[in-house]
Amino acid sequence: ESAAVKERRARSTMLRALMSLFLAALLCLLASEMGVSASSLSLDGHRVLHYQRDSVQYGPAETSFSFPVNVPSHMPMDESLRPEVLLVRMQDLATHSIVDILATVNRVGAVVFAVPDPSVEGAIASISPEILARWNELEVALVHQPSVPIPLYFVVENEKFEAVYADILSSLGAVAGSLDPFRDLYRLQTSASSVSKVKSLKATNLQGWLSASSSTSAGPMASQGRDSASRTIALVAHYDSFAAAPSMATGADSNGSGVISLLELARVLSKLYAEVRSQGKHNVVFVLTGAGRLNFAGAQHWLAEADPRLVQNIDFALCLDSIGTGESFYFHSSKPEGSPATAGVFQKFSVAAEHGGVQLSYVHRKINLADDTVYWEHEQFARARIPSATLSTRASATAPFSRANSLDSAATIHLPTLKRNLNVVAQGVVAMLYELDDATAVFEGSLSFREDVMQSWLQALTSHSRFAPFLQEDVEEGALLISTMEEHMAGLLSDVSQHTFDVEAAETFFTPYVSVVTIQSAKPVAFDLLFTLITLIYLALLWTGLSGLAEARYVISQIIASIQGK
Repeated sequence: ESAAVKERRARSTMLRALMSLFLAALLCLLASEMGVSASSLSLDGHRVLHYQRDSVQYGPAETSFSFPVNVPSHMPMDESLRPEVLLVRMQDLATHSIVDILATVNRVGAVVFAVPDPSVEGAIASISPEILARWNELEVALVHQPSVPIPLYFVVENEKFEAVYADILSSLGAVAGSLDPFRDLYRLQTSASSVSKVKSLKATNLQGWLSASSSTSAGPMASQGRDSASRTIALVAHYDSFAAAPSMATGADSNGSGVISLLELARVLSKLYAEVRSQGKHNVVFVLTGAGRLNFAGAQHWLAEADPRLVQNIDFALCLDSIGTGESFYFHSSKPEGSPATAGVFQKFSVAAEHGGVQLSYVHRKINLADDTVYWEHEQFARARIPSATLSTRASATAPFSRANSLDSAATIHLPTLKRNLNVVAQGVVAMLYELDDATAVFEGSLSFREDVMQSWLQALTSHSRFAPFLQEDVEEGALLISTMEEHMAGLLSDVSQHTFDVEAAETFFTPYVSVVTIQSAKPVAFDLLFTLITLIYLALLWTGLSGLAEARYVISQIIASIQGK
């Protein structure tokens, strides 16, 4: 064969080898891209509350981000701006102060707070009380941060998060600024809708009655054919909740426990009031109010719209707020201890508390009429000159937006504790209704409270956020919750009704509340450099195969000679 034919065959063989090499490189590239997808993790991103009060905006004004991830332990100590997402876990509060974490807000592109799944039993109980206390402080601080220029989100950790987080730490290196060039890098990103103002806010109150035949007529409202002289006890609880991330405001204790207790009281007391001989000496009105975390606007509206004769004939209004945990009860009132308006009622609950094995303390807080903030629901009744109090396991009064807790889930409620506390409440209520000194033996047998019913209500109340604007945003879920409670009350009480009203809140709220946050891995710089080098070598070999070895040698020798000549 001629030399030209041999050379063509050699080139053809070389081209086939190069094509095989190219296909192998392509398969490696595809495999690496598949590895990137496998390392991604998508989580629901719960945006921190964004609202406006007195012309000042609070919370994050931005919604979207896409930056490399960093963690508190690897943040440099300087004040330089860094286009990164700071991923903060609850454990970071053991080594980093709240001040340090909030200081990063003006230095990074976004902050994402990762919390254990509060619905998993034991997830919150395994965290030390000190860390939980700091986390609650952080939530409150986030709610009151003015004009935050970056997105702030909460995400809930799942079973895959731990492995991804460990990989993130490995990629960041042992110390701050020491990136591992051979480890995958990670980005956090979300693409949420733009900010939108909630133009109007509505909430709904529910009410129902148990009427005592021993009263001068069947019930307390003359407008419905009832004698206005009927004496009434009001049992009240607000059903909404609050958290720094509105879409996480499931509020098992605050105030799911108050709602559960009120509904269980309605169920058991309806059995007593079903027979004339076992009815109490007072009518009972059960009121579930909306917008409790918005200055208890529901209670204020109910009082404003109620028949004035009913308001005048309420002997006492007892509000239930956060009674699902703790070993101590607090009787909060605007009247000083020993006041005739509350002394008898407090004594009845003291007897019940002693029998239940819990401590009951009287807490007096005088209402400052110059302060528009309402700290407890009973204060709305006190302003209407109705004797009232709030029973709670919380010892002190706080402003509604200072009771933020995104971890208040069903798993944090111990049903035997809630049942014990409910028994204490119920015994005090019965002592009021029947004018007894001691009602400790009433709630036994068929009149006992059922943990299975309480568990069902707990699951229903914590399956969805109950923050008032969020309930309005998710019309279907909000309507379902209200209709479920109303139907339950209608099966036990008379004249059950709902009243929807406009909430005149001091705050204006902004959506969105929820987005999808993705943790995405990307190949490191070393990988890109290596792939570029392999590509250059491949192109050089391809050119050699097409041009021939002689031509390749000549060109290379000319390049070397040119370099040496310089």
